[in-house]
Amino acid sequence: MSVVTPAAQPCGGQFVLHAKALHGNPYDRHTLGPTLADLERLTGVETRRIRLKGYEGDRINAVLAAAGYNFGLPLRSLAALLRALIRAIDLRARRAQIA
Repeated sequence: MSVVTPAAQPCGGQFVLHAKALHGNPYDRHTLGPTLADLERLTGVETRRIRLKGYEGDRINAVLAAAGYNFGLPLRSLAALLRALIRAIDLRARRAQIA
């Protein structure tokens, strides 16, 4: 996983500029170039400073992956609930048209 944030904390708070899934177990040195190219293409700003997180970044990645997975669980439940509500509203509207 590649996550890019500004090096200095902006006035509005820290935010993510770029995130990308990197399949397999690629070495940072092999992913840095394409990630920076994507970032510069996305923002139109040349990158001047890079700080790799190393071990700390690996730990953060594990936490973010778990959080993303856990966040998806209630979203799937909410999607199922929304589908059920839409079906119920549609069924009620059809019955009203028939009556």
